[in-house]
Amino acid sequence: STVKSPLGSGSNTTTLTATEPPLPHDFDEVTVEFFPTRPIALVELRLPERQQCDTARKRCIGYSFRVTANKGCILQKGHGDVLPDTRSSRPEYAMDLVDNDMVKRCIVDNEVGNSADTEQPTPKRSTATLQLNLVNESKFTRLPWQFFTILVQNPPRTPSGKDVRGNLANEFQLVFKGADDSVVGSAAYKAVEIASLWFCSYSPWVLMGPCSANCGGGKRYSVRKLLHPPPKGYDQSLLVGCDEGTQKTEPCNDMICDVDCQLGDWIEWADGPCSTTCGGGVEVQRRRVIVGPSGNGKTCPSVSDPLRVRYKECNNDSCEPRCEALGALWNSTEREMIVEGPCSERCGGGNQSVLRVSSRRDPGVEDAQCATRRTVPCNQEECKELSLFSGRPDLLPQVDKWFEVHIVFFLSNLAGHLELRPPRGFSFGQSKCKLVEHNLPRLRGCKITELGDHRQMAVFEFLNPLEPHRPDT
Repeated sequence: STVKSPLGSGSNTTTLTATEPPLPHDFDEVTVEFFPTRPIALVELRLPERQQCDTARKRCIGYSFRVTANKGCILQKGHGDVLPDTRSSRPEYAMDLVDNDMVKRCIVDNEVGNSADTEQPTPKRSTATLQLNLVNESKFTRLPWQFFTILVQNPPRTPSGKDVRGNLANEFQLVFKGADDSVVGSAAYKAVEIASLWFCSYSPWVLMGPCSANCGGGKRYSVRKLLHPPPKGYDQSLLVGCDEGTQKTEPCNDMICDVDCQLGDWIEWADGPCSTTCGGGVEVQRRRVIVGPSGNGKTCPSVSDPLRVRYKECNNDSCEPRCEALGALWNSTEREMIVEGPCSERCGGGNQSVLRVSSRRDPGVEDAQCATRRTVPCNQEECKELSLFSGRPDLLPQVDKWFEVHIVFFLSNLAGHLELRPPRGFSFGQSKCKLVEHNLPRLRGCKITELGDHRQMAVFEFLNPLEPHRPDT
């Protein structure tokens, strides 16, 4: 707050400029600014009345000054040499009495009016008396506006009514005296209203139900009530703890579930048709993993375990003593051939070995005559700029489980490094990439970078830049 007073002979015109309302903390700053027309020896500042009284202890609390151990004032240096002037739209230079060593001493009395004297009661107003270094009146010339800033403790609530002398209780009073102790000027200013803090409190949290999962991570929902909400339109800056939530969701049962490996039903002809069309062949049947293990659950048997693979006899009819269809061998339907191993390329054209199923081969018939094995083209479709394939076509991907991804990409420019970013929620792991195989030339290394918001990025760095116009995987 700024208390401003022009002083002159016969002038009682005064104004109060409140730069801001009292702050919601224990101590505030009050600045008194005045314009002297003659030397001032003493300034007396009286605060609004202290109205919260304890009759037994003869003590009243309210507005008071902050004091030193010997009841001295605590004065502050001002925040600048220019303060607002209510008489003009232009600011006017003002001199800080503290900064210019103009205050000889300052004494505080926070006990005024606490006595039990009922015949001549005294207003219960804390008083600060500033004795100034007097300027010789014969050498006195026009001085600029002068001001000082003092620390004042705010009351719990705004004083009301009149004091014992009939003056407004909620007002600042100023008295200026000369060297002969005569009153040079006086003024009173109404103080702004004290705005109280509103403290919100809540009922205890109430659990609305059990955890949503017994293991593997679930959610638990709780609610509570706001016990005494603030009045509508209350100043938001004075609300304490009123923006806390009344609902919350917490994680629970984070331990990993114990799940055993589960295998599916037997798949007939899992590796293709019967190994021969006659004379006794073999059919391969397999069981795939449909649920992977977790926690302390039972692990899955290997692909060669009898629990997952079995062989059955097939096409046991006798074959005729010859090698059939020699001339039209490679015009056969795909159903009559067995594929040996995967295609050498995922796209862009590769090679694959196939085995011709002979109807019969008699002893003495050469391999070349039956032509039982041959390399044929496969995956002839053109590679895209970026293509992704399952690294394990025989396994279905499972939630929260590792799986292999085969990546084929095509460069149109030199690349010093590559960045691979999976969709949100997918993870490469931590620190280093887990590369199963690759044909990236001069690969220096691959590391994992956290991007935030549950996203990662794999960075592939090379000793030499990758050249364009070729597919790399």
